[in-house]
Amino acid sequence: MQIAIFGSYGQGNIGDEAIADGLAHVFNQAIPGSDLILFSHLDPTLKDTHPQYKSIEPMIATGWRSLWRQFASGTFRKTTKIIKESDWVVIGGGGIFHDQEVGQHGFSPLFIWWIRTVYFGLLGKRIALAAVGVGPIKNKLSDSWLKGILKRASIITVRDEQSQNILKSLTTKEVIVVPDPVWGLFTNSSKSPEPSTTLGINIRENHRFSPAEMDQKLTTAINQIKEKLIIKRIQLIPFALNNPDDRDTMKPMINTLKEHTQLPVELVIPENTVQAFELVSKCDYFIATRFHSYIFAQSADVPCQLLSYSSKTDEITKYAKVDYLVQQKNAIQFWHDHLTQVD
Repeated sequence: MQIAIFGSYGQGNIGDEAIADGLAHVFNQAIPGSDLILFSHLDPTLKDTHPQYKSIEPMIATGWRSLWRQFASGTFRKTTKIIKESDWVVIGGGGIFHDQEVGQHGFSPLFIWWIRTVYFGLLGKRIALAAVGVGPIKNKLSDSWLKGILKRASIITVRDEQSQNILKSLTTKEVIVVPDPVWGLFTNSSKSPEPSTTLGINIRENHRFSPAEMDQKLTTAINQIKEKLIIKRIQLIPFALNNPDDRDTMKPMINTLKEHTQLPVELVIPENTVQAFELVSKCDYFIATRFHSYIFAQSADVPCQLLSYSSKTDEITKYAKVDYLVQQKNAIQFWHDHLTQVD
C-alpha cells in the first residue's frame, strides 16, 4: 500500500516534524511494508531527519508564481503521478485547520486545504484526516471551506474533543478522536549525571496572554518549582524557528530571567526532533506552552508544568501518559481496519 501524507512539514517547527515521524511510526505498525510518501515545504534536511519515508516530495504550491514553477519544472506532473498511484491521501496531523493563528499571513489555511482536497478529489483519491486539530475559526466563510474538506474525506479523525465538537456541527459523518501521533514516538532515556539541575522552558507567542501576563505566569511557575527543586541553570528551548518564531518571544526573556532568578540562562536551539527530545529529557523540570513540548516532557518522564495558551492545550492534560499510550495502540488497530477497507 502507498500512502501520501500532507501537512505543515518542512517549516521549521519541531512539533510538526515529530508529527511526520509519529504518523510513519503509527502507519508502519498499522500496515507493515507500506510505502509512505511525505510532502513537505522543501526543507532540505528532511531527507536526513525522516528516514521512515520512501521519499520526501515538495508540497503542492499555493502561490501563482511557485505553482507555475512547479508546472514548468515538471514537479507538478510528478506530484500528480505519485498521488494517482497512492491508495490513500492522508492530511494531518496537528492544528492545521484554523483561520486565526499567531503569525498567519496570506490565504486562510482552510481555503488552501479546501483547494488541495478538490485536487485530490479530481484524481479520485480516498482522503483521510489524521489526528487534526481544529480551531480557532472566526470567519463564517471558513465553515464552508471546512465543510467541503469534510465532504471529500472518507476517514475523519481529530486529536481532541473540542475539534470533534466543531466538526460534528459541520458534518453528519463519524468523527473519531485519536491521540496525537507523537504519543508513543519517544521513550524515556536514562539521564546521565549532570553537574547542575536544569529547568527547561518553552514559551511561544499567543493570543491568550500578553507578554506581561506571560512573564508573570512564568515567574510564578518558576517560584513554585524552586520550592520543590534546587535549580542551578535555565535552558530556553524553542520548538518553532519560523513564523511564529519562538526565539523572538524567548530572547527578550533572558535578561529578565537572569535578574529574577540569579541563575545562568541560555537559549539552546535543537536542529531536529531527536535533539529536542534529548534536551528536554535531560531537564529536571520543564515548563511548556507548545503542545508538543509538553508531549516531549511527558514522554521523557520529566515533571512538567503546562502554561496553556489555547483550547488545544487546555485538553492535553485530560489524560496521563499511560492513557495516551493505550489509546495510541487502539488507534493503530483503527488505522489498520480502516485503511485496508475496500470500497
